[in-house]
Formats: sequence, C-alpha cells, structure tokens
Amino acid sequence: MAPDGTLFFGGSGGITVIYPDVPIEKEPDIPLNLDMILVNGGIHNKSEEKKLSLSYRENTVTFYYSALKLEAGSLLNYAYMLEGFDKNWIDAGSNKRVAYSNLPTGKYTFKVKARILSGEWCKNELTKEVVVHPAPWATPLVIVLYWLVGIGLVLLVIRLIIRWRTQRGETGIGSKGDKSRHT
Repeated sequence: MAPDGTLFFGGSGGITVIYPDVPIEKEPDIPLNLDMILVNGGIHNKSEEKKLSLSYRENTVTFYYSALKLEAGSLLNYAYMLEGFDKNWIDAGSNKRVAYSNLPTGKYTFKVKARILSGEWCKNELTKEVVVHPAPWATPLVIVLYWLVGIGLVLLVIRLIIRWRTQRGETGIGSKGDKSRHT
C-alpha cells in the first residue's frame, strides 16, 4: 500500500492498481430484448406489438429473452414474473426462456429483469402485456344470456304448473266431490 492509499496487487495477469480517490463508475442498465414468442408451440409473428392477445385455445406461451450486453455473456442472470399469475419474481439464473401453460382467462404483464455483473438488478425491465380471452361460451354477455334463459325456463315451468292446476280445478278432474267417475 502506498502512502496515499493506493493499493497494488500482483497476479498472473500482471499488477492491479486501485486508486481510492477515483470514484467507481456505476454500470449502465442493460437493454433487454424479447427475442421470440411461441404460442402453442408455433412462432408468434407479432412479437413486436406491445400487447400479446391470445384466444382461449392459445393458453400455452413461451418467451425467449436476452440482455444486449455481449461482453457479459453467460455471466448475466435473469428474473421473470407474469404479473397476475406469479406472486413473486422467479430467479431464472442464466436461463433465457420461460414457458407458461394452461393460462386462465385474464390480463397479465410479463416482466424480465437482468442482474448486472456487480450483483445489482437493473432498473429497467422488459414488459409485455398478455391477454387471454375467454371462450365464446364464457363471455359475460353469454353468461347473462344463460341466466335469462334459465330464469325464463323456471318462469315457464311455474306458468305451466299453474295452468295445469287451474284446468284441473275447472273441469273437476281429480276433485273429491266427483262421484260420477267412481260409479
């Protein structure tokens, strides 16, 4: 150690010098890229759109992502989350792929972040909105229609029962005072 606090380390690659009065530069955030999206095993061609819209049949989705920092290579770590499905961030390590299957109807936001070489998570995140639409028979309008048909059927059955009882009472069929049938 020098009198001004400078540190010298020797190694197989040469001498490393650390100057205590020089501030350490903070690493810039790493840009992230969504490389590819597979929907039910097929490539989704509209991956550049902000929102991924899926039908009820397209409930399996795979995201391929990467950080655009080539010098870091496989030293980068990732974490992802499907907001609305996952409760917490999932540490993916150096894995650059995540698959979700049997996604229920709903709105989600897929998020990815990278850990820089210093061990801190980058502030920027890659996000992609995901919407899984309900089956045609499970849309709110159709459910209301089911309820209306059900209520209509109940009212029809009640009306038929009332009409049947009224007709039975008017003709005297089945009444106790009708002796002509028993003779």
